[in-house]
Amino acid sequence: MLSKMPRGLVCASLDLLSEDAAQAATAIQDFDRRLPDLLEKLRLGDMVIITGDHGRDFSLHGQTSTREYVPVFVTGPKLAQGVDLGSRPTAADVGQTIVEALRAERLLVGDSFLDALRPG
Repeated sequence: MLSKMPRGLVCASLDLLSEDAAQAATAIQDFDRRLPDLLEKLRLGDMVIITGDHGRDFSLHGQTSTREYVPVFVTGPKLAQGVDLGSRPTAADVGQTIVEALRAERLLVGDSFLDALRPG
């Protein structure tokens, strides 16, 4: 699902609720194939954040959330590359980072990691 949000924010969702590991793998591979096209279209000032709301091991049947931590991938033409953001205490840090990048009102929870992504 792809939807435009206010102030140039675009939110995309990849629904992997299928119990079929092969179907989930196909969805992930399709996303991976399309990712270079997205990255090539980025302009100065753009930021892409790819993460999940929970981890899931598709080889374990009947379980939805199976991991405590999920990866977060952040990139953009003016952002520092290869930054280790460490283990964040809350997913709210992603939201706080987006809010800071958009210069919107600070959220009640979370700490932005935007400063760590600034080059130099």
